[in-house]
Amino acid sequence: MRNFSVLIFFLLHFITASCSSISIAFKYGYPCIDDNKHRQKTLMNCSYNRDCPDNAYCHNHECSCEAGFLLSSNKIELQCLRIATNLRDPCREDDQCRVTFTVQAECRDNVCVCSDGSHYDERQRRCYQSVGIGQMCKTEYNCHVEGSPSFCVEGYCSCPIAHHPSRDGKSCLKSLSLGEYCINDDECITQNSTCYGTCICQDGYTSSDDKKKCLKAANSIGDFCEEDSQCKAFLKNAKCGEENKCTCIIDFKRRGSICLRKINPEMIGKSCSSRSQCVKPMPETDLNKEEVVNIDCLNGKCSCAQDYILTEDNTDCIRYSENGAVKTMATWFMSISIASTLINII
Repeated sequence: MRNFSVLIFFLLHFITASCSSISIAFKYGYPCIDDNKHRQKTLMNCSYNRDCPDNAYCHNHECSCEAGFLLSSNKIELQCLRIATNLRDPCREDDQCRVTFTVQAECRDNVCVCSDGSHYDERQRRCYQSVGIGQMCKTEYNCHVEGSPSFCVEGYCSCPIAHHPSRDGKSCLKSLSLGEYCINDDECITQNSTCYGTCICQDGYTSSDDKKKCLKAANSIGDFCEEDSQCKAFLKNAKCGEENKCTCIIDFKRRGSICLRKINPEMIGKSCSSRSQCVKPMPETDLNKEEVVNIDCLNGKCSCAQDYILTEDNTDCIRYSENGAVKTMATWFMSISIASTLINII
């Protein structure tokens, strides 16, 4: 059995050597071994290699293109064209490009390029149809966005983790939370946020306690709220009450849309050196006019401030309009006017 194997080995070696010597000896003869993976028949009969066009040889009485060449689609002039190996290689026909770079390539201006709507992948050295974020894909090489990798997940192009698609779906942006450094508004993913060096809440909104949301800031006592921060953004001395409405904190009383310190009724008409002595509890520091507008220390005594009047129970200072005084005065002036008119008629 061993002798038989040895015999077969030497026999094959002899045939191969003989075939090679025949091919060398007969320059225009037929090659013994056909290892041309890209062979294409030119439909031209031949007896020798010299009967065939450039870049072709004679095999079994037919001309075939050499390795690395393909038959031209031009039926008038039979020729073998070189298959492109690199993008922008010279070409005459699309097929020269498509053999290497797929059907998404073409010969444009006599060089191989990817077709419109396609892109070149350096790793695969092929042209792929360009697919945007959210569109259907066959492979991750279809997914093509600017400045960031993308992936084909369950048949759709998606951005990588911690990224999200831009509004036009042409790029993937970093997903940034409040307080993180940013370049443009679209990177800030918190609703009602904007980019100002870092992601911050838009005007009219304030950050939640956990810094994860932008909540609408209250403009008036009684506005809806979820957290104290909404009431404190634009209002002073306010908090979010049990009914999810902005209310005044302890020792402060609502006055229209704001909260004012409660006056000290016991100090009305009594001596004072500052308005702080006219409210309760009396603060450690002096109050400015913005902190308490309805009471003041006038002429050394606690009195209702200008345009304010003491209530009937002497517990608060309110505007004239708040106790119906303005309405009463208007009615009184109207009555006088009517009476005067009647007298003139008589």
